[in-house]
Amino acid sequence: MSLQKTILKKHTPCSNRPLQEEPSLNSSRVASQTARNSLIGVAFFIFTLLAQFFYRRYFINTLGDDLLGLNGTLSSIINFLNIAELGLGTAIGFSLYKPLVERDKQTINEIISLQGWFYRIICLLIAGVSVVLLFFFPVILGNLLTISKIPLWYAYATFVVLLTSSLLGYIFNYRQILLFSDLQGYKVTVIMRGSVLGKLLLQVAAFLYFRGNPLHAYISWLLIEFLVSIVQTIWLELLIRKVYPWLKTKKSLGNQLRHKYPIILKKTGQLFFHKIAYFVVLMSTPLIIASVLETKNALYMVAVYQNYYVLFSAANGIVMAIYSAITPAIGNLRAAQSSQEYIERLFRSTLSLRILMAMTISLVILYFSKDLMLLWVGGDRYFTSTETLLFSIYCFLQLSRNTEAFTEAYGMFQDVWAPLVEAAILIAGCFGLGSIWGLSGIFGGMILSAATIVHLWKPFFLYHYGFGKSTWLYFRTWCGLVLLLGCIGVVLGWLKEILWGTITNFLSFILIGIGWLLLYLAVACILAYLILPDFRQATHFFAEKAKKLFFKKEEAPVEENSDLL
Repeated sequence: MSLQKTILKKHTPCSNRPLQEEPSLNSSRVASQTARNSLIGVAFFIFTLLAQFFYRRYFINTLGDDLLGLNGTLSSIINFLNIAELGLGTAIGFSLYKPLVERDKQTINEIISLQGWFYRIICLLIAGVSVVLLFFFPVILGNLLTISKIPLWYAYATFVVLLTSSLLGYIFNYRQILLFSDLQGYKVTVIMRGSVLGKLLLQVAAFLYFRGNPLHAYISWLLIEFLVSIVQTIWLELLIRKVYPWLKTKKSLGNQLRHKYPIILKKTGQLFFHKIAYFVVLMSTPLIIASVLETKNALYMVAVYQNYYVLFSAANGIVMAIYSAITPAIGNLRAAQSSQEYIERLFRSTLSLRILMAMTISLVILYFSKDLMLLWVGGDRYFTSTETLLFSIYCFLQLSRNTEAFTEAYGMFQDVWAPLVEAAILIAGCFGLGSIWGLSGIFGGMILSAATIVHLWKPFFLYHYGFGKSTWLYFRTWCGLVLLLGCIGVVLGWLKEILWGTITNFLSFILIGIGWLLLYLAVACILAYLILPDFRQATHFFAEKAKKLFFKKEEAPVEENSDLL
């Protein structure tokens, strides 16, 4: 049977057929691997977060805000070029769930070979566009570099190093997608995050050693950036060969295989539009700020934004580390023909937990980010009160987006108009409102875009076309929990300002921050459990899964694979 027919085979609930006819899927393995992926991902993100704080502080002190802003702008350009990937990796991951459950090695080899063939073309395309783009750097960056007094060769050197790191992934490390789909993403996390952690520590050491000599410090930064990308590539290649010794890809068969697996091209074509929206929404903000403000301190404001974005990125990384295992787990569940009822219940349970995490993080950013910026980078490198509030709302909307893991697992990418509308709202909102209210207006445009598509359309799309249920179940959970947690946050935020005001040293910041965080979580969880039935159900759901995972020695047969997570 072709992969297209296998993947698109009509879903049949487990309750309607004998349990033993389902594809073989070790439920205890899925549970343990999902937990391991989440725990290791969170641990490495915390370590990387701590290293990032020291890294950015020493980078600013040694090389300055403007060079940090330049690096952020060039990174955004690299991310834009990566749109050429078209979402192929996500389509490949979706296509691997069924053959992985069935352990169909031939199909796996063919799919990965097809991916390698596509990625070779993408690599050549990105490299060619980059060469052309380099000739236009004096036009694109000339004015900003002149104002900031940064030599043009800095931009060339930084761009080439960042581009090399990106291209290595397309040439050599594309097969890591197999580890993620096979619930072994934690192994990739150890390599990628571990090497990034080592890189940051080495770069901080270089800044300290070459203190007072910015040129040597910058060259050292470039050299470390380049060498670590080489180490990452070799390390990951050795891991894949060890875990999958039977994986023998043949890129030369790509043109033939693309006709055998047309669903991959279909899904990739749909994902292209989602890829564009992802870039515009999450990666283009530095470019938008630099374009809208167009003042002498444009790069300075980009650097200030990036300091805050480090907080959001780290928080998002922790949330994604916890939830990144959800997509392959749901993919395995669906490949094993688990019931829609169970998967929908799992969705609402994860939604409750995600809203709690997103609200907690956003409130911490709202009430403690200015204190942190004063202690961390010093000076006036912080947002105004209005800008901080709007940025916190935007963080919440992004951190609480729970539908993607499930739509990806279901292969639901056909709403190609949605990302285009999302990008259009973002661009129009940021430039329109930004021209009136500056940075606050830019944040307003970002909020409008996320609220319209991510939190209105996407839930309806998943429930109507995926679960076949009323969206009321989603909005009942979302609205009730957001209103309750938001009110608690306002009260405790007022209490923080009354009791402590501005925090002036790191020790007080840590103690007060942890104390406030624990108080908020305690009050929020208790009240949400007592007042909201959906949150109470989610608590029981995860408690049951934790009990089965950590305390049950022998797995008893259960109906509809309900303990797969």
